[in-house]
Amino acid sequence: MLATLSACLVVLLIMADKTRIMQKILNLVSNACKFTHAGQVGIAAVYRTEQSIDVADWRVSHTDIGIASENMHKLFKDFSQAEASTARKFGGTGLGLALSRRFARMMDGDITVTSTLGEGSVFTLTVPLIPRRAPVMAGISSHQQQQERPADALPVSG
Repeated sequence: MLATLSACLVVLLIMADKTRIMQKILNLVSNACKFTHAGQVGIAAVYRTEQSIDVADWRVSHTDIGIASENMHKLFKDFSQAEASTARKFGGTGLGLALSRRFARMMDGDITVTSTLGEGSVFTLTVPLIPRRAPVMAGISSHQQQQERPADALPVSG
């Protein structure tokens, strides 16, 4: 299995629940690795504007088994997996995606999926960005101001 990560640093700090975002990304990557045996897992961070709102997308993709279209509606339900055989073969409770989506929506974001059976899937965590503009303080260097940023200020890659 080959994992790829593509990211570029964007000079923007956002106010976000960094821990929750990292948990969601980790859950998506963990699932991708679990369901990919002969394919690839990729992670990409994208910064974009949608309806005058800046958003960050973290896309986790994998090539391998994919999900049948008739099973897509089951993915985000509590204690549910795409197929009954999935729990037996791969394990899990069927709560990871449901809880991840719930937390994403609490941050005014979402987790969505596109998939093709036998080819793979792309799960996207989307979170709106709330810019945090640090005030310019006279006599304090920009380096010192960076050191004083709040713990929940999250640098965005895109």
